[in-house]
Amino acid sequence: MRRRGLFIRAVGALILLLAVGFGVGQIFLPGLAASRLRASLQRYSTGVGVSVSATPAIELLFGHAGTVRVRIATMRSTRGPTGGLIREAGMADDLHATVNRLVIDGLTLRQVALVKHGATMRLRAFVTRASIESLFP
Repeated sequence: MRRRGLFIRAVGALILLLAVGFGVGQIFLPGLAASRLRASLQRYSTGVGVSVSATPAIELLFGHAGTVRVRIATMRSTRGPTGGLIREAGMADDLHATVNRLVIDGLTLRQVALVKHGATMRLRAFVTRASIESLFP
């Protein structure tokens, strides 16, 4: 009888520990994921703002997010890092990314918006004639 009571208390303590861990993770994991993404974007960008959400937050430990929002003032990149960022977008259910000014190998794009909902992704950007002409001698 005594062993059964000890077992029940141990299981109860384990459940309580898991619940507290889950709650703490729900609070801190999205901020940690946003911070890591912000740090990786700041290598190529200025004016970076990032928010990440996931329910349950433990999904973030496996590289999956519910919603990611990214705002960037200016981003300079070669094709490689930009393509990598677009591939990483596949890890979020919903993505809303905006870049005011994106320079890729000398071509300047303005008001870039990448929106992803589920499997559907849309990209919009504006380019000036002068920016295109600057690429050619």
